[in-house]
Amino acid sequence: MARKATIRCCAATALFVLLGCASSGDISSGGHGQARVAELTSIAVRRGSTIQHQALRDGLITRTEYDQAMAGMMKCLRAAGLTVSGPYPDRTGFLLDYDASVEGMAEAAVTRLSDACEQSYLDLVTEAYIETHFVEFANAEATANKRLIRCMLDMKASVGDISERSPDVLSDLRKADITAFNACFS
Repeated sequence: MARKATIRCCAATALFVLLGCASSGDISSGGHGQARVAELTSIAVRRGSTIQHQALRDGLITRTEYDQAMAGMMKCLRAAGLTVSGPYPDRTGFLLDYDASVEGMAEAAVTRLSDACEQSYLDLVTEAYIETHFVEFANAEATANKRLIRCMLDMKASVGDISERSPDVLSDLRKADITAFNACFS
């Protein structure tokens, strides 16, 4: 039987932690702002990522630009020989996720291919999209976390006083009850 390695992208969760979203509970101040978007633009130039630079250069990432970056990455994944499912809305409904796999390929190799495509087409655009739509993203993430907490409580999991805006909410909920977390996280 051939082994099939599958990876699932969870850009929203990774970036939520990366950006330190709502760590103080005050989302009105936003992320790191235009200075960070300018930095991301410089990174795109240094990498030679023309696709991402074109989207980033005006300092505002629109939903259309984000969707185009995701479409480019999907095309890159398929060109690299990966079987791709998606994109589909992530658990917040704000960003997109995907699954990528190759029959008989180790998970680490699939991850390397996926990472290369993401660095060419999507990672900087995603971070800038969150930066320029920070309050909307933070509210979507908090709403998704509330649904997760409510589901876990319905399963009689003991979650204590974990807040949906806690910077460690996913880690804390996973530690509280991994079975309920896995059943409810989507």
